[in-house]
Amino acid sequence: MTITATTFYIILVIKYIGFNIGLWTIFSKAGEKGWKALIPGYRIWIWLNVISRPHWWIYLYIIPFLNIFMGYLMIWKTIRLFGKTSYIPLLLGTFFYFIYLPYLGFAPNEKFTPLKDLPKFKKSKAREWGDAIILQ
Repeated sequence: MTITATTFYIILVIKYIGFNIGLWTIFSKAGEKGWKALIPGYRIWIWLNVISRPHWWIYLYIIPFLNIFMGYLMIWKTIRLFGKTSYIPLLLGTFFYFIYLPYLGFAPNEKFTPLKDLPKFKKSKAREWGDAIILQ
């Protein structure tokens, strides 16, 4: 079974809309204006503010192929700011970001916590290695 070009573009539009809605609601929970998620270059700048990462990351985001990794890294950092520490939310965010980010934004029981206020959690040795490889 092949996917037609029309179906492919419809799926792409659905993912794009879900991603923008997710960022809009997450920005709102983080104290930013939600409409800032709709402006493509500015969105990354504000998103870096929200996840407390340096602004020079935007240069890494504009490099082809590296931008894919940077996008997922920023999604993972965002998920962490909602207190999610297991790999299951990271996998959900990786494969279904267009659904999981709006869920984090709309769910009333999901609270955004700034990086400086996040509690430390005990990591196993395997988790330390995994985080060093993936997230650092």
